[in-house]
Amino acid sequence: MKYAISSLQELKEIIKDYSTISFDLFDTLFFRRVEGYDYRKLQVSKRIARCLGDYGVDTNAYEVLFIRNVCFEKSKRITGDEVDYHFFLDCLINHYNITSNVDETKESIKITEEDYEKSIIFLNPEAYEILNFLKMSGKRIIATSDMYLPESSVVAILNKLGIDQFFDKLYVSSACNYQTKHTG
Repeated sequence: MKYAISSLQELKEIIKDYSTISFDLFDTLFFRRVEGYDYRKLQVSKRIARCLGDYGVDTNAYEVLFIRNVCFEKSKRITGDEVDYHFFLDCLINHYNITSNVDETKESIKITEEDYEKSIIFLNPEAYEILNFLKMSGKRIIATSDMYLPESSVVAILNKLGIDQFFDKLYVSSACNYQTKHTG
């Protein structure tokens, strides 16, 4: 059952009969300072282009963005409308014909994108108080996300925000066969 909660007191009243509470992470417990998906994609692409440059690849943000969009669309066709980030990394590696330090390059790209996400997120001002109240009330707290980055990246974001200790379980679509609000 979904609720739109307007106060902590209202939450306390609603949850008294529930043992488990779940939250979608992005746009509920935390937000991004940057508006617009297209803007974020370009900023990430700039950072990935610089990262690839560290490995001797001559590229630019717009080329990376184009490849990213093509690879994401291919991935969505394969997975049923979800992005497989590992597919994207393989696509990028193949496009630029990177043959040495492949795993290191993929990890650097992932960390580059993860670091960007961590730099633009901020905690919902009420989240810490609500999560602390729920934990102190003995409730089981579940976090969910349809983030395409790996679960380890979502955990890094939770750590950065200082709320990782509240969750009993985390479900990230990239680790759950890409099951999201779009696909079930």
